[in-house]
Amino acid sequence: MQPAERLVIRSRPLTIALAIGSGVIAAVIGVFVPIGVGANLVSVGVSVLCLALVLVVAVDYPLAVVFSEAGLLRRTLLAPRRLAWSEVAALRRVRERPKALGAQPGRLHYREGGLVADLGRRKLWLCDRIETAEQFRRVRALAESGGVEVLASHPPLA
Repeated sequence: MQPAERLVIRSRPLTIALAIGSGVIAAVIGVFVPIGVGANLVSVGVSVLCLALVLVVAVDYPLAVVFSEAGLLRRTLLAPRRLAWSEVAALRRVRERPKALGAQPGRLHYREGGLVADLGRRKLWLCDRIETAEQFRRVRALAESGGVEVLASHPPLA
């Protein structure tokens, strides 16, 4: 019996470190602002905002995505989410705006980014990095075997 095919695509380590690091800094600010300046409306508001940022990073920032024949598993720090292929309408790409250096005035230049699962009215960001051509071929095969339309293509490497 052949083992089930799995493909793991991890987010960039630097981006993960920056996301978690910003969450830790926000948590420290959120805890120590009321202690340092006293609990008033502004300091409590800053604390709540910082701790909300920590929660969003911990629950929603994708660390990795695991594709399999049954569906996909989006791993985050606190709340991994498993989706069967029947829940996914399509796979698309994030459109990223490149840095403004060298951009022509009046024209928006977008480049393709990581994969997004289209869940109908909601989109779920799967990974922040572009997979290799071989990984994309395997993702496409797994998704299409589950009946999911792959609207993304593998972007040319620039």
